[in-house]
Amino acid sequence: MLKHAIILLLITISAPVYASPKGAEAPASRLAVEDYLGFQEVLTPAVSPDGRWVIYTVKSVDRMKDQMRSEAWVMASDGTGKRKFLDGRDFTWSPDSSRVAFLAEGEDGKEQIFIYNIGEMGVPYQVTHEPETPRNILWSPDGGRLAFRRFVAAPEPAWDIDMPAAPEGAAWAPEPKIIDTLHYKQERFGLNRRGFNHLFVVPVEGGPAAQITSGNWSVGSQLYGWDIHGDMSWSPDGKTIYFDGLWVAEGVEDTTHDNNQSYLYAVTLKSGKVRKLFSAKGYWASPKVSPDGKHIAFKGLTYTSRVLFSQQLWVSDIDGSNRRIVSGDMFGGIEMVKWSHDSSQIFFDMEYNGQKQIYAARPKGGVAPLTNGNHFLSLSSVDQADNLYATRTTPYEPANLVRFDAGRETPVVLTAVHKDWLAGKKLGEVREVNYPSSDGLNIQGWVVLPPDYDGKTRLPLLLSIHGGPQAMYSVTFDFGKQYYAAKGFAVLYVNPRGSTGYGRKFVEAIFNQYPGQGDYEDLMNGVDYAIQQGWADKDRLFVEGCSGGGALTAWIVGHTTRFKAAASRCAVINWISMQGTGDVVTFVSNQFEKPFWEDPQTWLEHSPIMHVDKVKTPTLMMHGALDLRVSIGQAEEFYTALKLRGVPTKLIRFENEWHGTESVPSNMMRTLLYMEDWFNTWDSSAR
Repeated sequence: MLKHAIILLLITISAPVYASPKGAEAPASRLAVEDYLGFQEVLTPAVSPDGRWVIYTVKSVDRMKDQMRSEAWVMASDGTGKRKFLDGRDFTWSPDSSRVAFLAEGEDGKEQIFIYNIGEMGVPYQVTHEPETPRNILWSPDGGRLAFRRFVAAPEPAWDIDMPAAPEGAAWAPEPKIIDTLHYKQERFGLNRRGFNHLFVVPVEGGPAAQITSGNWSVGSQLYGWDIHGDMSWSPDGKTIYFDGLWVAEGVEDTTHDNNQSYLYAVTLKSGKVRKLFSAKGYWASPKVSPDGKHIAFKGLTYTSRVLFSQQLWVSDIDGSNRRIVSGDMFGGIEMVKWSHDSSQIFFDMEYNGQKQIYAARPKGGVAPLTNGNHFLSLSSVDQADNLYATRTTPYEPANLVRFDAGRETPVVLTAVHKDWLAGKKLGEVREVNYPSSDGLNIQGWVVLPPDYDGKTRLPLLLSIHGGPQAMYSVTFDFGKQYYAAKGFAVLYVNPRGSTGYGRKFVEAIFNQYPGQGDYEDLMNGVDYAIQQGWADKDRLFVEGCSGGGALTAWIVGHTTRFKAAASRCAVINWISMQGTGDVVTFVSNQFEKPFWEDPQTWLEHSPIMHVDKVKTPTLMMHGALDLRVSIGQAEEFYTALKLRGVPTKLIRFENEWHGTESVPSNMMRTLLYMEDWFNTWDSSAR
């Protein structure tokens, strides 16, 4: 049965706060590893269309269950009256602001859609009774229906063989799982069940949901065989739903060979007829119909076989014609796209130059920033007055909820969940760095210096490398980097070529040569810059990274002996075995110009395992035992080779971890402590 708290709109409860274990009144002190247990941040604010109420999520550490906990809170849009809301997630407001739809545990123990009437002293009622969890809930313009998508199971492949009957009482092995698709497993999900995601519509009063689409294809944008998220938009008259996905003709069994492809479609609800809006090959996603019904805004890029993870903002007429870019020359990660109430502007956020700002574009072209500052903003919601609601994080603050009133660049800060947690804590200073690489290319990054750093002492330097590799370090709060600064390290983190947020040419620069040429020099020149600035002791250098950063870490120790010790986490070590064992088969293929059976030399040259003969640096291997993105066998390959060569090494298998070593709170702390101890072990100056 549903277990919900009843909202009392007149009762105010203070927002949850978690004091540092040493207490907010204690003298100023440095960050300690146990402080992570009090970490919290704000996510996914959803404002009611009339601008009166905001529902938001507070993410914090559950110390007893050793997991991250998410709780829904509600407040007035001016930030007053904060209080716990309902147990659930993915809250979505009705067009008239009178109701919210959300996901919560239903009568059958599965997540279902519920609706709560704001202002009524009652309990939410269950709308759906689906066999699978509904996703991407979307109200119809008249508030009478809900669209959603969900997984529709398909029959598992059968292989009839003439097996003899098992003797009575025998305990034979279960039937094997037959696999015949390219992508048959997914990180954090395990082996994929066969099936597809399709579009459904259900009346808000409840009842059977009508399946609108069908077939061997999925509603939801596709990238490297992943079902990314799916986005939908109703036409103003409620007759059509626009969505992203990868439709294929009947009879085609596997679409996962189609790399970097997703398209925009419209389905007429009455007939169920699906039509593609335009045929240009590319990755097109997140269609948003303008309130006047004349245009569609969406993000995407024309087809490329290369790995980019960046988009531009586009607009077309409602029928898909007259498609054009409206975000100018910017090229970066876009999460949210929203129309203004009068259809004159499209609001969107974009990662660019280490920051994330909110922009406004015009349907006919032209874009302007709406925000500025040294922060990372994630747009989430817009009310009828075009006030923007977003989460904001800075190098010194975890994410909180802010509001940008129409026409104003200065935000109204609505939450401060970290205030008591950081009270009495001295954080390290975060400085932006810019330096030329070996070929003159400018590289941006940051260094975190210890609290009370005197500016004269040379410090042990920790070079931290981001994953991806198509990703971007930014001006967000980072507990781990602040922790190491508190322990006396200078922590350097930069965006070498291949990172997103610096234009298409920059991100494509590592194609067919990652890790290796260019990115390695960018990182080493960053270390040289830190030494030149007087921060770093050239004899006390350390390096770490996870995933793509772990690959570069393993590459570095195979190409230089400058570092005293290294920690390579969740790393790609062997590209050929990585392609066959990970869940990102086509992602790996798209890192190289040719498949390995046509050009094995390039794949081998850029595999750290092929340079292990030159490694002398003590190297710690750390990996999640459940990892399906980068199999733990990758770490085992490097570890075994180091052991055979007599290079100091250890292998740490993190239990209950998928890709990474930090999603479980206790493992986050273990990660920091193991690396710290490993570095100190090999730092002769620290002994």
